[in-house]
Amino acid sequence: TSRAKALAGVRAVLTAADMPYLKKKAPTRAHAVLAIDRVVFAGQPVAAVAADEPAIAEEALDLIDVEYEVLPAAVDPLESMKPGAPPVAEAGTEAD
Repeated sequence: TSRAKALAGVRAVLTAADMPYLKKKAPTRAHAVLAIDRVVFAGQPVAAVAADEPAIAEEALDLIDVEYEVLPAAVDPLESMKPGAPPVAEAGTEAD
């Protein structure tokens, strides 16, 4: 996030680590606003940028590098019920 923060016109770059109060999800949301510790669905936001102009915010987002560890996934309902199949959701991956 340091490159995004250094961009002229960027006011703030935040991740869940910057906002410990995000550890709890909002009652109206299935997931926390930003990914906490791990991304639980494709497209889940990992950072938020505030900037003087939308184009600057988009540019800042492009400067944020995210490394993902691809975890095993169960995409077939029958396969997901077999012993040793990857869990659909691990307990403790997101605050209740």
